[in-house]
Amino acid sequence: MNLVHYSFNTNSSYLDFEFESEGSKGKIKKVVRFSPQNANGITYLNLGFVDINPETGNIDCIFR
Repeated sequence: MNLVHYSFNTNSSYLDFEFESEGSKGKIKKVVRFSPQNANGITYLNLGFVDINPETGNIDCIFR
């Protein structure tokens, strides 16, 4: 299979994956973040998908 895909970078723990999405609003930096959680002795992963604010470099959870 030869599918179109985004190039991405990851951190040393392989829990954050950063890439740039390109669309009608231009390029937007995105992050997919896996956050380990623990409840009642069971560890699971929470999945987050957010934009990175180009001016501050911080996570931007405001939906556009």
